[in-house]
Amino acid sequence: MTLHIYCDSSFPHPYREFLDICSVSVIIFDEDKKEIYRNAKIVKCLNHTDYEYRAILYGLAAIEGIINSNLHTYKHTNNIIIIYNDSASNIENIKNNSIPKNNNILSYDINKKIQALYLRNKQQIDFQWIPREENFLADELSKNKLADHCASDPEVYNYMLCDLQKIIESQQRRINLVEDTPKGEKIKYVYEQVKTLYEYMRTS
Repeated sequence: MTLHIYCDSSFPHPYREFLDICSVSVIIFDEDKKEIYRNAKIVKCLNHTDYEYRAILYGLAAIEGIINSNLHTYKHTNNIIIIYNDSASNIENIKNNSIPKNNNILSYDINKKIQALYLRNKQQIDFQWIPREENFLADELSKNKLADHCASDPEVYNYMLCDLQKIIESQQRRINLVEDTPKGEKIKYVYEQVKTLYEYMRTS
């Protein structure tokens, strides 16, 4: 059985040097591409480089919990767990066991989760980078969680709305230039996703 885990995080730009929180999200699909789990939460960040690592750690913890609570399903199965994230450098660092020293605590926690899944439950684990537009479900989930959390801070919330509005305007200009091409279709798809998030934030 193959399980697909999509992870992402969002940080309250441009205040990331001053705020110590981020949102992390995880969505899990079974081998039939049926969604079996989704969740997001707000977590503390030690610095502005560790939030994607925290999303991956959150994904590992989520799949460990699912396996441990459904041992009758997974215990005697040669499961393949694929963790997806849109940070190429973080995925590469985890694969090479070379997470930067300023993330030593996270490195320990991630390795501990990997060992628990591999040694205790005999799960095969793979980490794969995907483009952000292919990770849009987890991306949207983390942004919505952050938007809900930041609603209590009007300055941060209004900045995020303005930032998304600028992205929408930029994407619209790009669509007009390449509308009838394959690239235009891809840009239009991203545009619709960002617009949906903007409307969610504006009306929530």
